[in-house]
Amino acid sequence: MSSELSPLNIARVVMAFGRRLIGFKIDMINKPGSLASVLAVTAKHNLNVLCSVVAALSPSDEQASMFLVLDATEAAVEPKILFEELKGLPDVLDIKMAEPEIDGLLIDPFHFPILVGGWRGMIYISGPVISMIERIKKEWGSAGETILFYEGVAAGEALERDWKPLLPGFTGEEIAASLLRIFKSLGWLRGEIVKWDEEAPEAIIRTYDLFECSLAGPKDKPNSHLFRGLLTGLVSKLMGKEVIAIETSCVAKGDPYCEFLIKRR
Repeated sequence: MSSELSPLNIARVVMAFGRRLIGFKIDMINKPGSLASVLAVTAKHNLNVLCSVVAALSPSDEQASMFLVLDATEAAVEPKILFEELKGLPDVLDIKMAEPEIDGLLIDPFHFPILVGGWRGMIYISGPVISMIERIKKEWGSAGETILFYEGVAAGEALERDWKPLLPGFTGEEIAASLLRIFKSLGWLRGEIVKWDEEAPEAIIRTYDLFECSLAGPKDKPNSHLFRGLLTGLVSKLMGKEVIAIETSCVAKGDPYCEFLIKRR
């Protein structure tokens, strides 16, 4: 897997204590040049961009929404003057401004819900999620592992149900590969399909940095139950046959990656 990757802050949370922060929600016409006109104003006033998230809900939408956080520490322009200048741009349809409730901490107050494609998304911080998973296993042992597995199965079945109709004509392998890319974009893992044979049926999926294992600390056995269940549910639906995922390698026990053999149940 490629290591030429950079971390990305997608939660629209900017912590810059001791700096003067200004945030904007800017709704603009979805056309070439709209974003450039906004950034030209920020550059003119020596405003450093600390966070910029802009998207249209679909390519056909006439409007895009932007969340923009600027460092105005070294700038002479007053926030109200900047607001009026941005508001006056021809492609800007609406604008709102926010300043930190706590100095140096600016969190997007303007956008909800977040979307992953057409789905409502939720961002989890890894620490609490891993703590929940590990507590279930600590309190209930193998029964807790079984609960996690079947929660994963339900999640995998739901993913196939929701995602497959959006990709008509795609093979099961192509749908699985696209979901691995989505998982990567959400920070779950980096993954690849090593083998996919629907006749057997059998598949091998390899993951790097799988959150469930890479953040759990050292273990003496494979540690994935939630994601293993997800693969079981997903691949069973994609192949149209009952299969089960078995974790054969795991970073939690010192292997270089987590690998899952998926075979007939």
